[in-house]
Amino acid sequence: MKPYVIETGPRNVSFSELATLATCEERWHRQYFKQDPSTGSPAMHFGSLIHAMIAHWWETGDVPNAWVIADEATNTLPDEGKHSLSDANWLVARWAEVYANERENVQLLGTEVELRANYTTSWGAEYEIHGHADWIVYDPEHGDVLGELKTSHDFRILNMGLIMPQTTLYTWLAEASGVNIDAIQLQVAKTYRWTRDTHSPEDSFMEEYYYRDRPQIDGALAWMDSILERREALVSGAAPIKNLGLATCQGCTYRPECWDALSFPSEVTVVE
Repeated sequence: MKPYVIETGPRNVSFSELATLATCEERWHRQYFKQDPSTGSPAMHFGSLIHAMIAHWWETGDVPNAWVIADEATNTLPDEGKHSLSDANWLVARWAEVYANERENVQLLGTEVELRANYTTSWGAEYEIHGHADWIVYDPEHGDVLGELKTSHDFRILNMGLIMPQTTLYTWLAEASGVNIDAIQLQVAKTYRWTRDTHSPEDSFMEEYYYRDRPQIDGALAWMDSILERREALVSGAAPIKNLGLATCQGCTYRPECWDALSFPSEVTVVE
């Protein structure tokens, strides 16, 4: 059995693992159970770089250079073109222009804040759940605000804000860590670059504020509980289910091997 899934003491599970398992059991099985390396897609690396650059801006007020901030994974991005280091510089410079006043009017409590909480499942298993809030600030208008940044080619992800379990569970994690969250600030940075000089910086970003009450948090915990139950079944030997589709498979490191295993042989004899 892999060391990751040895069942001694509280099992340590991140929200990213929960989301991966909920999206595709095969991807979870390869990445977390078999611990096969995952290189990630350019879009994922680009999003990680944007997060790191904006965290730097929150903390210092300076717009960082993507070539300086890039780490071992994100420095594999191209210098120019789609999901490039140049695009990251362009987008974050616009971000700083749009949110400069907000940064001056809030109190930064932390960026990339690690959140952890113990959780007992409905059948009595002990887990430690963890995740990272992109930022937590005190806003005079909204109170203590947990910020979550998403990079996307359009703004439709904002429609998911009210039902997104991630921000709801992060509210619970923050409260368990001693921070009473009054609101969620969901921001979307549109990564599709139109003509650089013909639209205002505001057109690259949208945001919404959401509020979480106890029934919503309980609903997110029930969602998590069901995924943890399935996780235990998979750890115990259940066969993972492949959730095939353009949305789930796009950008997945394991797609070529997974699809090849399910495809028809190259030579097929048709019998009439």
